[in-house]
Amino acid sequence: MRDVFDLPRVAEFDRLLALDGELRADVTGELVSRILVGELCRRNPDLRANGASDYPDVYRSSAGYDFLPPFRRPRRGDAAVVVYGAALKGREGRPVRVPDGLEVKTCRRTIKVDCHHPHPGLHLILVFDRRGTEYAVTDLAVSFLRTADYQEAARNTTATTVKYSFTGRSFVSLLGN
Repeated sequence: MRDVFDLPRVAEFDRLLALDGELRADVTGELVSRILVGELCRRNPDLRANGASDYPDVYRSSAGYDFLPPFRRPRRGDAAVVVYGAALKGREGRPVRVPDGLEVKTCRRTIKVDCHHPHPGLHLILVFDRRGTEYAVTDLAVSFLRTADYQEAARNTTATTVKYSFTGRSFVSLLGN
């Protein structure tokens, strides 16, 4: 009869448990956002998730976006003439850069977000923090942000990408915080 405590398997199990602990210790806002977007879409069949780096994160699939031009990547050397505007992206025609969707952001401890462009529209912010070995939602807040609500960050060098940021000053807590 084979030994129940096969040492290589026990060692592999211990290694996987340690890896699981490391992964749980490093929960990121991106992971929390993806889970939240997935849950919103699961609960409402009309909602669709957009691409990972596209805004809005969630849009209504029943809304008509056929009038938007197709998204096109700039050719080499054309970067200076690229217009950052609303478009349809991908085979299924996902609307990108439209302010009528929902932008989902997650922040650890406090609302502070950096991004490459202002994203006007409805924003849902989930604030979380680690408490011992678990993570807890400390706030859930909403705001309709305008381009003017974003602060352009100073560049460190001429080659640095421009960043835009916002804080929680215009948000309303849904949890009463």
